[in-house]
Amino acid sequence: MEARIYKGIVFYKPEGDRTLRDHGKTNGAIKKGLLEKKPCEVCGIENDERRIRRNVIAHHENYSDYLNVRWLCWRHHKAVHNLFLYPKEETLIGFNKEKEK
Repeated sequence: MEARIYKGIVFYKPEGDRTLRDHGKTNGAIKKGLLEKKPCEVCGIENDERRIRRNVIAHHENYSDYLNVRWLCWRHHKAVHNLFLYPKEETLIGFNKEKEK
């Protein structure tokens, strides 16, 4: 499983078939009380439904397990996905700049 580090927190590349993403199941679990929205793991921002840029989003590291989520604000959710879409060496776990010289 590919891992990257972002602001000192380890994230794993989402696994599974992206077509299995079922936002309805995750949202249903929130409404039923099976999942509770928490602050963003990176910046600690609380959810505010009135302001889109303050929404906390469920981030899945395994699309087939809709109850296993990490909570990220929209800005950090996008940044984490970009770690895998546009990878940089320094985000790799175990990367050492001194070794490269």
